[in-house]
Amino acid sequence: EVGSLAFEFRGKGTALFGHLTPRSGEHSRLNGCPESLDHYKTVQTQVNAFAAPEVKLRLARIDARRAEKLILDEENRKLTNLIDRLQAISLKPAVGENIDFSIPETLGDLQNDFLQLYNSLRSINVALADAVQNAVSTAVQAKSAWEAHEDSLWRTDAAAAEFDLNLYTEELRGKGLSPDEFGKLQEKLRITRETVKNLEAKEKLLPDSKQRVATSTSQIKALFEERRQRRIEVLDEIHQRSGRLKFVMSPFADTVRWQEAMRELCGFRADAFQNDVSVLAATLWVQDASERETRWSRWRTSLATGDFVKWQEDFKTRPQFAQRLATLEEAVRHRLATEVPDDVATMYFLRDGGDPDQENDWQLITEGSPGQRTAAMLAFVLHHGREPLILDQPEDDLDSEWISKLVVGELRDSRWRRQLIVISHNANIPVLGDADQLITLENRGGSIIVRESATGNTEPRRHIGPVEYDYVRRDIQDIMEGGVNAFIQREQRYRSETDPLKATNKD
Repeated sequence: EVGSLAFEFRGKGTALFGHLTPRSGEHSRLNGCPESLDHYKTVQTQVNAFAAPEVKLRLARIDARRAEKLILDEENRKLTNLIDRLQAISLKPAVGENIDFSIPETLGDLQNDFLQLYNSLRSINVALADAVQNAVSTAVQAKSAWEAHEDSLWRTDAAAAEFDLNLYTEELRGKGLSPDEFGKLQEKLRITRETVKNLEAKEKLLPDSKQRVATSTSQIKALFEERRQRRIEVLDEIHQRSGRLKFVMSPFADTVRWQEAMRELCGFRADAFQNDVSVLAATLWVQDASERETRWSRWRTSLATGDFVKWQEDFKTRPQFAQRLATLEEAVRHRLATEVPDDVATMYFLRDGGDPDQENDWQLITEGSPGQRTAAMLAFVLHHGREPLILDQPEDDLDSEWISKLVVGELRDSRWRRQLIVISHNANIPVLGDADQLITLENRGGSIIVRESATGNTEPRRHIGPVEYDYVRRDIQDIMEGGVNAFIQREQRYRSETDPLKATNKD
């Protein structure tokens, strides 16, 4: 379940990146909106100095005639180019000229038929050349007539507009103003006007973009919290079941891995910005939850906009590091915006004979001996989940006392909640752990197989069963106890301790 949250988080993160991308672009452009408006007003004032209200209509007429003249000039250019090309084609020597050729002697009786075909094709060629020449001549005459049509109302007004432009230019010079500068200001005003218009349109979309970012951010935080709560539930269940383990969860505490992830995303060299990244982690992921949220929010804003000036001033970031962050690609900055340290779960185990209510009786797992750490981890595994579990030699690193006091008891308790399969060389585990089924394995011919023995029947007996079976007990005695004699000898040596116990058990 916790793993599935990781996939869901990546999906939410991708959605947030998609919202951040347009927002950061809009934000960076809209930051310049007031400046553009001021620039627009300045340029407009300068243009007004050239074009007072009483001459605006005059300038509009001049601009319209000049724009229309460009259209006519372009169309005239295309017509002239077409006439030139057709004239070049129609004047080629090969068109309409006689061509000398020799009739092959082998033509024989087919000579007349060949000449008829040739003359027919030549007639078509000549007719085409004549048609092209006539068409070109007609077009040239029509074009000349069009150009000579001086009484057109438009031409009259266009000439008057051109004269008026020259007159207006002289008027500007008389006022000490540059006509060239006026043209540049007009173009600058047009561009600035379009820029302001686009920015104002995008500004209307910004609230919706901010809302999408806020929603996605809240969803990601909710996923973090849900994952944290599920982990806490799992650890609390282990604590309740075992009675010997407890856990303390520290949110956003794994800053080492966060630094590694950040360095990888940013593409930093191994020796670059080491102290800067470390200081940034300490600055961002403080223990106080409220302050941490405030700093993370400001960090996300800087990453979204690419502006780290305010961050650098408030948190004393080195200028070189802030500049390097500002040069990161937009996609990298957005990925960093949702990169957070993972939580850290610290495990404690109860000292042998300790009181769970006494804080001093709980010891950090990292401070325990190898045997204590193994015992604690074994308890964790046994009390986590209810699915079948396979343990391979859980007695490793444990002395017999730990096996008898902890492992056996844990196995006996866990066997009622889950299926346990244990590979072991220690007799205490199957015998004192009340194993339901024992399987004796042996190495034969390089393969691990189930031990078998002859029974007098056709089928050999496989050494599988509970400890009540004689052959299972003998296997335990031979393999795990060193044989019956060794078992008896140890019992005789411990007789002074075992006899009182036997007497007590009889009573």
